[in-house]
Amino acid sequence: MRLTKIGIATFIALLTVITDTSVSFYSLTSLPAAKVLAQTNTEKDKEAFQLFYQGLQKSKVDQFQEALQFWEQSLAIYREIGDREREGTLLVLLSFTYAKLGDYQKALLSAQQGLAIARELKDAKLEQLAEEALAKVREHNNNSGKT
Repeated sequence: MRLTKIGIATFIALLTVITDTSVSFYSLTSLPAAKVLAQTNTEKDKEAFQLFYQGLQKSKVDQFQEALQFWEQSLAIYREIGDREREGTLLVLLSFTYAKLGDYQKALLSAQQGLAIARELKDAKLEQLAEEALAKVREHNNNSGKT
């Protein structure tokens, strides 16, 4: 159970940074990555976290396209092993990142999927973040005349 709380805290911290452009990605260097990695239970968990962490490193230097590639691979593993909590969290993270890169269709789809998982899990914090991601996409669409 401790792993889930630390892992989700890491994802939430990243989401906060992505949505708050006044915060530097370098402020995430104190994340307890080694501790989280040491506590994973399976090789697939380790692989997924390593991919997530590689994406985090890319995002710190504004290489969001490269970060997406790592995060999408991490998402695929979490889906494979049935980790719905991390799957939902990564979908919301991807939504914010796609929006940052201007791919609002993918941002919308990811946010909707993340919201569905948050509701399934009855995770209020994740649901709130997914709704914020959806609001960001809708705001862009309203400003650009799209529905």
